[in-house]
Amino acid sequence: MSFANNVKHELCKIEIEDVVVARGILAGIIFFGGQSQNKNEIIVTTENAQVSKLCWQLAKEILGESPECNIKARGKAHIYAITLKNCEEFAKEIGFAGFARKISPQFLDNSEIRIAFLRGAFLASGYMSNPEKSYHMEILTRYSALQRNFAKLLEDMGLRARVIRRNGMFVFYFKGSQEITDFLTLIGAMSAMLEFTNIKIMKELKGNVNRIVNCETANVEKMVRAAQAQIKAITEYGIDNLPSNLQAAARMRVDNPECSLKEIGEMLEPQLSKSGVNHVMRKIMGIANG
Repeated sequence: MSFANNVKHELCKIEIEDVVVARGILAGIIFFGGQSQNKNEIIVTTENAQVSKLCWQLAKEILGESPECNIKARGKAHIYAITLKNCEEFAKEIGFAGFARKISPQFLDNSEIRIAFLRGAFLASGYMSNPEKSYHMEILTRYSALQRNFAKLLEDMGLRARVIRRNGMFVFYFKGSQEITDFLTLIGAMSAMLEFTNIKIMKELKGNVNRIVNCETANVEKMVRAAQAQIKAITEYGIDNLPSNLQAAARMRVDNPECSLKEIGEMLEPQLSKSGVNHVMRKIMGIANG
């Protein structure tokens, strides 16, 4: 099951006890997943069985009549078409009547119903990629008036989304991980938000570990190349041909090719710091390479 479907299943399982919330969710589903059949009927289509079930339940409760539900196969998927009847009054109330598809500002008159509307919008036309691969969430609509209304609603709720046109659709999309977690939290998908956050943390941790490992590997490779060059120069020039004050460090370098400059310095008598050994090796290389 996709991450987006996991989010929708979680949202559909949330118990709805307030009729205001129920009306807000149904309105969001209608605006983003419905089409007018006539002034008294709206058909909502979805590929998600849980969303179709929730839409059916909400419509029955709010409109007072059981909707019809038809199922059609589309390849391996199924299309659920829920026909809402006797919905002319509700359609007018929310602003869905006619062709404008303009959300009634009177309907969205408080934050509770706005949040419910956002939940319904995502249930009807929301998509979210697997966060293990990328951070991307989007909600689609074909109506320009609804696009303007929805952009204003998101702004009022403190949510930032970009809008593009794709195949005749307006696509609201969230790319930043913080924007996505804010949206999931607001609409009540807390389990999905926590899973998303855990995946994000693990990806960042893995990325940091990889960067540290790559850095350490590069440092080791650099140290090995430097040690090989020093040993080659010392053996070709001859330890006994070096000044007496450099011979102990040169011999320690040749006898311990795997050791770092710090470790070589600690084995000398008297001991030298890493920078001290580095200074000695520079002198040796300068003499040996003439």
